[in-house]
Amino acid sequence: MKIQLLRRNGDFPPAGYEFIDPRTGFKIGGTNANFNDTVTQIIQHRLANPKVYPPSDMRYLETNAVGDELDAYTCARLGNNPRYCKDMDERKAFIPTFSTTEKPANACPKCGEVGAKPRLCQTCAGNRILSWICDKCGFERPK
Repeated sequence: MKIQLLRRNGDFPPAGYEFIDPRTGFKIGGTNANFNDTVTQIIQHRLANPKVYPPSDMRYLETNAVGDELDAYTCARLGNNPRYCKDMDERKAFIPTFSTTEKPANACPKCGEVGAKPRLCQTCAGNRILSWICDKCGFERPK
């Protein structure tokens, strides 16, 4: 089960985005840093400790992976409180339905194909269409 914060912006969770690095014990973040600042601080700390976090092992230095790690740490610290955290398996189980009016407004500017599939927003549980991807050539055009 993968747990993620409901929102990475907005109201701070209790004690903010606090993180204690599991390998070094270094405390990062807290109430004086937002989510993105805390992720940046974690990566900077790890880059400064190459013997503990080798630069060749990007899973501990990549922004999205560190963000997921901060999510998991924060949610575990908060006891997976549903006010702040959500089970990602539940989010993936949501299957959006589209009405026949939710079609791209015009043909693909690259190949002229009318058929396209939506690219959905992943941060809002797939409830919003961000753009359309052409079925024929794969060109992505804004909504």
